[in-house]
Amino acid sequence: MTTRIITALIVGAFWLLLLFVAPFTLFWGTFILAGTIMGWEFSNTVLKEEKTSIKVLTTLLLLLPYAFSYSGHLEFLSASLFTGIFLLIVMVIFRYEQLKDPFSIILKGIIGIVLVGFFPAHIVLIQQMPNGPLLLLFLTAITIASDSCAFFTGTFLGKRKLCPSVSPNKTVEGLLGGLIGSGIAGILVATLFLGQNNSITIIIYSCLLGCIGMVGDLTESMLKRWSGVKDSGNIMPGHGGLMDRLDSLMLAAPAFYYLQQWHLIFPSFV
Repeated sequence: MTTRIITALIVGAFWLLLLFVAPFTLFWGTFILAGTIMGWEFSNTVLKEEKTSIKVLTTLLLLLPYAFSYSGHLEFLSASLFTGIFLLIVMVIFRYEQLKDPFSIILKGIIGIVLVGFFPAHIVLIQQMPNGPLLLLFLTAITIASDSCAFFTGTFLGKRKLCPSVSPNKTVEGLLGGLIGSGIAGILVATLFLGQNNSITIIIYSCLLGCIGMVGDLTESMLKRWSGVKDSGNIMPGHGGLMDRLDSLMLAAPAFYYLQQWHLIFPSFV
């Protein structure tokens, strides 16, 4: 637990520096690096029986959304999704005879491009929105509070299993604790840093984003359970792989981006 807390504090400080101090190019470059690590973790987890060349090529395709996100425009990000899937199909066609299950590689690759590439790349788009750093502070506070409160509530009060076939340790009590934590975190950040006071709306959307983040967590748990691994990697002491820490943001980031674009959370920030 001590190692876990120290790692979290170091990463948290680095994240705040990226949000509010570092130039955008450094922020984007850091996400390219993070995407490379997560892409390799995904490839090693889901394509562990394939040749190294397939894993490397799949990882490169997962990076396309991160590269296209530099533009700050959703249409470019959407183009990266098509481009990545198209190139994946082309890769499998020209390696067809060498592959045991070509269509399985296509399906797994598409999941990776969407889940590990396209979805998290929305974080870069959010950073480029008006007051982007503050919006990302709001989003990350919600997901961190949700994860932490769910963990401690489930540990000390958890009795009823939430989805034991996917994640045996997650409980209904942990889910409720996570939702309460995300609501409180959302209110605090919105009031103290964003100057917002529409409490009911903020609580509703904070809990919604916290719930979506939990689905992201369960999605990654399902991938690990299917692949027979405990963690996606070991790059973060006490936490496992980078995917293990960013799984909640994978789904919460695009949801928050669209909610904000549709003027549903902080309309004055658009």
